[in-house]
Amino acid sequence: MKQAKVSNSNLLTLRCKIFRYVDFFETYMRNFIEKELRAFYGNEWLQKGVPEGVRKYWVAHKEYWVAQGVPPEPDINYADLRDYGEIICDPANWNNIFRIHFIGKNRSNIKTYLRGLKIRRDLAYHASCNINNHDVELVESFIKELLTSEEAKKEFDKVINGELLTNTEIKIMGPLIFQLNGVSSAEELAKLTDLPIHIVKMILRESFIRMGLMSVATGAEISSGIIAGAPILEEESRFKPYEEIYFLTLPIKEVLKRFPELKNISEKL
Repeated sequence: MKQAKVSNSNLLTLRCKIFRYVDFFETYMRNFIEKELRAFYGNEWLQKGVPEGVRKYWVAHKEYWVAQGVPPEPDINYADLRDYGEIICDPANWNNIFRIHFIGKNRSNIKTYLRGLKIRRDLAYHASCNINNHDVELVESFIKELLTSEEAKKEFDKVINGELLTNTEIKIMGPLIFQLNGVSSAEELAKLTDLPIHIVKMILRESFIRMGLMSVATGAEISSGIIAGAPILEEESRFKPYEEIYFLTLPIKEVLKRFPELKNISEKL
């Protein structure tokens, strides 16, 4: 049976949902894996708990991004979705550490869920047209099967409902609030956050605008340094006439009240 074609606007929404859900999951899984490995192996968790092939991939990944001028991050942050399965399902790690956290599941289940997540994450990240509502439902299902605590599942529900921001959303929203006074272009944010421009635009439009936190105008719509309801722009000439400009639709205090997790970003900027 031929599947109905998804409209471009709905496709963007579906891609953003998958990206946001996997973004939350990866942050959770990295923290979970490192915590459990450290608890069992101590300071040698990286050498003893992470398979050699995975470690080599992390080193190469880190060297590449540092060479591009991106500041180095903790080793676990260079992990890919496939790496989680290699670590968790390593026989020694599974028997000594992780099996107790995945009651009713086996290593094959874990790898199947992670493989399904990676396929759909890659489709979303690379702007594929081969995404539908069923893919989003599968991503939700896989993540819920892999989250190991009720608290994490409740947080994931908040992400689904737009009540909790993911790490990438915080990374984008932080500069808007604390550096640029609520007004910027996607191009400026991409430079500030070292994120691909297509990801920045997707999050701006599909997360923040849909949540009512932001609105968008063009450089040509700026009049006397003001966009309707937005803060004054001291350097409005830096925007091209048809460049999209994003700005907060709520006072900064209201945004921080709704998403207190944004307060932590101010210390890093």
